Amino acid sequence: SLPYHGDKSSSPKTLTVASSGISIVNDTPHNYLEYSATDHGGSVYFGGGTREHLSTSLPAFGTQDFEVEFWIYGGALTSNTWYTLFSRDYNTAGSFRIYMSGSSNPGPDALMYYPKGGFNNGIKSTSSGLIKDNVWNHVLLSRTSGTGKWFINGVEDISWSDTYDMDSTATLYIGDTGADETYNSSYPLEGYMADIVIRIGGSG
Repeated sequence: SLPYHGDKSSSPKTLTVASSGISIVNDTPHNYLEYSATDHGGSVYFGGGTREHLSTSLPAFGTQDFEVEFWIYGGALTSNTWYTLFSRDYNTAGSFRIYMSGSSNPGPDALMYYPKGGFNNGIKSTSSGLIKDNVWNHVLLSRTSGTGKWFINGVEDISWSDTYDMDSTATLYIGDTGADETYNSSYPLEGYMADIVIRIGGSG
């Protein structure tokens, strides 16, 4: 069976994400308990093929509070490669991409959030190595009242000021880029994702 929570911790954690506008997330049973289809309703396998992705429409994030939450299980990345996890018309102002790095900068197994045009076209990355290979990891990217945060396995890693207007209403792709994106080089995910939830301004 697919094994344990990424940090192998032995005690539950409670993660308070926001007060108004976005839900409170109680982070149990995201702990040492074994991840199972019985508990979580199964997962989606991405085989690493070009354009092997899910796609959906959703409103623009704008300047609202938002959360992107998911579980991920993947193998080790090699140098100079990365996985595309979420992509929305990447390389167009007001759009974004979330991916996992396999390179030396910012480091292997770091998650990267890139809102095109935001932060002077900068990237907000987690610390290297927090996403463990070949185990399930719980991930939450949030923006609440102008503050963005990364949480990995229930633990806050970094925070930053974030008021960027992500006004794109383009299709959101999960697991790879879409052929209709402005910059659509394929860097597909090879691994599993589950319990993918996107909340915008309190919706989900």
